[in-house]
Amino acid sequence: MTEKTTPSTTRRTLHYYWQVTKRHKGYFFGLMISTFAFVALLTYGNPYVMSLVVDRVSADPVPTDQVFEVFAPYIIALIAINVFGQAASKLQDYTMYKLEIAAAYDLATMSFDALCNQSMSFHSNRFGGTLVSQTSKFMNGYQQLIETVTFPFLPVICSIIFTVGILAPRVPLYVAILIVLLVIYASISYYMYKRILHLNEQAASAQNQLSGELSDSVANILSVKTYGREDYERGLFDKANKEVVAKDSKRMWASLTRGIITACITIVIMSVVTVFIAGGNAWFGITPGTLVVMFTYTYTITNQFNFINNGLQRFNRAFGDASGMTMILDEPRLVADKPNAQPMVVTKGDIDFEHIGFSYFDGNTKTQVFNDFNLHIPAGQRVGLVGMSGAGKTTLTKLLLRLSDIQEGKILVDGQNVADTTQQSLRRQIAYVPQEALLFHRSIAENISYGKPDATMEEIREAARQANALEFIEKLPQGFDTITGERGVKLSGGQRQRVAIGRAIVRNPAVFLMDEPLSNLDAKLRNQMRAEIIKLRQRIDTTFVYVTHDQTEAMTLGDRIVIMKRDGFIQQIGTPQEVFNHPANLFVAGFIGTPQMNFFDAKLDKDADGYYVELDGARVHLPEEKQQALRANNVEPQDITLGIRPEHIMLCSDDAAAHISATVDVSEMMGSSVHLHVNANGKDVVVIIPTIDLDGSAQQMFGYGSKVNFTFGGNVLHMFSKENEKNLI
Repeated sequence: MTEKTTPSTTRRTLHYYWQVTKRHKGYFFGLMISTFAFVALLTYGNPYVMSLVVDRVSADPVPTDQVFEVFAPYIIALIAINVFGQAASKLQDYTMYKLEIAAAYDLATMSFDALCNQSMSFHSNRFGGTLVSQTSKFMNGYQQLIETVTFPFLPVICSIIFTVGILAPRVPLYVAILIVLLVIYASISYYMYKRILHLNEQAASAQNQLSGELSDSVANILSVKTYGREDYERGLFDKANKEVVAKDSKRMWASLTRGIITACITIVIMSVVTVFIAGGNAWFGITPGTLVVMFTYTYTITNQFNFINNGLQRFNRAFGDASGMTMILDEPRLVADKPNAQPMVVTKGDIDFEHIGFSYFDGNTKTQVFNDFNLHIPAGQRVGLVGMSGAGKTTLTKLLLRLSDIQEGKILVDGQNVADTTQQSLRRQIAYVPQEALLFHRSIAENISYGKPDATMEEIREAARQANALEFIEKLPQGFDTITGERGVKLSGGQRQRVAIGRAIVRNPAVFLMDEPLSNLDAKLRNQMRAEIIKLRQRIDTTFVYVTHDQTEAMTLGDRIVIMKRDGFIQQIGTPQEVFNHPANLFVAGFIGTPQMNFFDAKLDKDADGYYVELDGARVHLPEEKQQALRANNVEPQDITLGIRPEHIMLCSDDAAAHISATVDVSEMMGSSVHLHVNANGKDVVVIIPTIDLDGSAQQMFGYGSKVNFTFGGNVLHMFSKENEKNLI
């Protein structure tokens, strides 16, 4: 999409540039004064003195023995003019260099701060390469602007002042005509400048888009190559590149048109001065010296006005280049500290989400993530947030870190509202390990110590050891001094993740926040790291929040599990054993357990012996414990969804009292067990059987089409309401 810069954007660019310039007013005014002196002395002082010499020579012949006597003042004046003019020229160079260097530092800092303080939503919707390009162009725009003001605009202003001031008393008619022509020239140039301004900004926007496409392709070069999509990416780049050519060409023709029109005006001006010079002495009695300065000054002005065309083009380019970062600087921060925000101090690690309401917009589409969400995590507790994609688990971590702000409710850490504290102090209390390890193009030691810059080498090594990274690091030729490459590209995915975990460990934070940190590791290493994290959380008394879609990780790493469904609704909170043995509803029952629970349409009824479940003609009476729970809940006979875990189904003979017959569709050898996928009256059922019985004898193997019978006990049944899907017990 093309960004069109308005005059207000240009004014805002000037606002930011002036903010920087004000900090270095000495250099700025030194540059202006030295430029003025340089132009006055060398461009106008020299011709003026020479006009006096010409008038003196044309008035009376000077005897040879009186040359130095007569012309000494002129010689001294010319020497002085050139000495001071050259000094002004060097002062101009010095002040310009100093101003540009100082301003570049300030503008880079301003841009860096603006980008760092923007929300993650801001960065998620932009190319990183485009932001880098906009920062560079914003800085270059200032340099172009200063250099263009210094030449040609300031010399042009000086030229007009000196030409009018010197010639008006001598040839007022000529000066009046010249002023009219110059006003026409300036008016047309400014009008054309306004018309071309938006073309420069379109060209700058196209350049930014091209940079973004290049950055996106290069950053994902592995995907490009492994999918054989070089031609496709070349097509995207070529499309963006052609857009740059089109915008630049349109700008070029507009600039050429302006140049042709202003060149015609220059011809008119030089024609007028030619007429005046030819007839000036005869018609108006203009002296030869005055004719010399008339031509010299007018020629100087017209030449400098020719440079105005180029100067306006550079102005256009400067404002166009700066427009992208200007709009970023003007963009309100979605997450900002309050004026009197206080540092957060965490001593325990209590976390509370109270009545959270949060949604985000993608264009005009609003997506509600949380509505009146509540969760309490006591200090020192290890909590696993588990749920399918889209449940809001990662969003919850970002809200805790204040990478985004909630619209309703509040988030408290040790009773302190995160919205009332500074963002940096909050994030320094929380060690965050994201799903994708984010490493800098620095050494491994620097990456691990990033969260604790003053960490000793011993602390870094210990953190690496606890993260199960020490072994691979010490095998590297440069060990901890190994440079990881951009985004850690020189390390494998598992190595990057272990370094990131080490970076969290070294901080010894009040809260550990891990967002699927094991997802990029292989199975063996995932098991090792899971054990290391368990040891870590047992060793240190701190709050752990672990986000995962892997229920095994949640069951093993959490003292308490929070099971979330899509749109941020909590389905159940409990210990791993509680949610496994007594799932609150059908969703939890199907989500917890691998393979997932089998579900059947069944009937709950009762007879003289109490409640029983009937499934496909098999009737199973429930144990007394379940009987009591059903009676306590006043459960009436009804159609239910019956849940049975695969490991609780038993194979049996065809003469068993209550059994169901099935046919094997798939047999999966899992090592210590076999997963049988069977078809029972059109229903897919999974059964887990051990490969070896406890007495050491091998179990019978079943292949495709084998006939089996299975049964189950009443104590392992889970019964769910057809109406609300809740557990009946």
